Amino acid sequence: MAKKQSFSDKVRKAGMVFGKVCPTCGEAMSYVKRLEPVKKASGSLGFKDTMVPTCKCNIKEVQEA
Repeated sequence: MAKKQSFSDKVRKAGMVFGKVCPTCGEAMSYVKRLEPVKKASGSLGFKDTMVPTCKCNIKEVQEA
């Protein structure tokens, strides 16, 4: 019978496969979409979205920015 694999095990394995591991804490990086309001040339409001890598050691910094 195989061992149950938890979600954190899957994320950690995926991080090691793709090489996205935090250099400070060693956890797998996950990505969060950050939306920034941008004023367009026509005067309307739009949004610029970026994907920001986060882990448990920098999640507070990303949420405050």
